[in-house]
Amino acid sequence: MCDVIVKNPGIAYQEGDKVIIEPSYGAEIIPRFNQFGQIISLQITSSGEGFQRVPQIYIESETGFNAEIIPRFCIDRVGVDEVAEPTSQDKIISVIDCVGKV
Repeated sequence: MCDVIVKNPGIAYQEGDKVIIEPSYGAEIIPRFNQFGQIISLQITSSGEGFQRVPQIYIESETGFNAEIIPRFCIDRVGVDEVAEPTSQDKIISVIDCVGKV
C-alpha cells in the first residue's frame, strides 16, 4: 500500500481511535484528527505487502463515524520480464481449406 485517500473525513473521532485494515498483511496507519474529530491526515507506518484483494479500512471508535478511506497500491512485479524469440511452437501457420473445389 503506497498511499490512502480520505474520501470522507467523518466526524466525532477522538485521539486514540485506531485504523483497522482487514486483511492487513502487515500494513499499519496512524490517524490525526482536527478539533471536530475529522481526519486531517493518515500516516502509513508500515505499507504491508502481498495484497490479493482490496482490504476494508475503517476506524475503530466509540464516538466517530462516517469516515471513508480508500487504499492506493504500488505494483511490484513478481518475476523477471524477459522478451523471448518465438520458437517453432509459437509460429503461426496459415491453412487454406480447399476441400470440394476442383
